[in-house]
Order: sequence, then structure tokens, then C-alpha cells
Amino acid sequence: MRRFHATVRSVLATVVAAGGFWLLGGSVSNAQLSFTLQNPNPTVSPGSTFNFIATLTNTDPNNSISLDSDSFTYTDPNAASDFTDNFVKTPPTLSPSGQSGDSWTGDLFDVFVPSNYTPGTLYTGSYTINFTDNGTSSSVTQNFSVLVGGKASTPEVSSLLGLGLLMLTAGGVWNYRRRHRVEA
Repeated sequence: MRRFHATVRSVLATVVAAGGFWLLGGSVSNAQLSFTLQNPNPTVSPGSTFNFIATLTNTDPNNSISLDSDSFTYTDPNAASDFTDNFVKTPPTLSPSGQSGDSWTGDLFDVFVPSNYTPGTLYTGSYTINFTDNGTSSSVTQNFSVLVGGKASTPEVSSLLGLGLLMLTAGGVWNYRRRHRVEA
């Protein structure tokens, strides 16, 4: 019976503390920064660079968010030279939600795939943004991957259609000239 009362008391204390925190203007939930990548899983041809375009949005209507720092992981063995971090392009703060400047969209980081990489290889990573919302430090993370694409080994359909049209035209001209040569 004592165990039941202790559990009820701890639950009641938690509810009262959360309610009091809410009444004083605090936030019970996590800080509010939305972080999305437009294409988190691209296929990139060898010898090419892919720009990861991100959108950062402050969803807190009452407070600006300070974008403090970033970190990343990337399984590419040459990540030090193949990964370009563009966090310096982000604004230092995002205005409260609903106000001008509450979001940013831009090139957050780039990945270069060297020409000697094997097609079909998948590299994975994560990108984390550390921020402060109303004095509360937090972070958001997006996972991403890069699939090394291959070089085209078969011609495109449009190329085959163009070649077929060219051959039909050449055959038609040859047939026309052959007929007119015999009659003359």
C-alpha cells in the first residue's frame, strides 16, 4: 500500500511541477527548430558534387532561435576532402515563427564523389545543428546518404529514336533517288 501512495505522490508532483512551469511561461516541450533536407538520398555520378539544400524553420512563435554550431558524420573514407560544410552561410538567428526571417533555405553542405569511386557504393552520414531557444540548448539531426551512380552503359531511348529516324530518312532518300535514276 505504501508503494502505491509513493507512486501517486510522484506522479502528482510531476504534474504540479509541469503545470507550474507552464504557468510561469516555460516550455515543457523541446526547443522548436524544423530541419529538412530537400533531397537527403541523392544518386551522384562519379566526378560530381551534390549540394544538399536545407530549410531551417523556427516553429516557436515567442522566441528567436540562435543557430550555434554544427557537426557531421560521413562514412566516406575521404570525408575530410570530399565534404564541404557551409554552416557559415546560415544566419546567426531565426526570428520567431510567423515573422520575417523565421526560416532559411540554402546550400548547407556539399559532397564530392571522386571519379574513381565504384558505382553502387552507398555512403551514409548525419548532420546535426546545435541551437538555443529561450535559453535552452538543443539540437536537430538529419540523416543522409549518397549513392555513387554509374556511367550510362546503354544509349538513351531518345538517342535510339533519333538514330532510327535518321536511318529511315536516309533509306527513303536512297530509294527515291534509285527510282528516279531508273526511269530517266
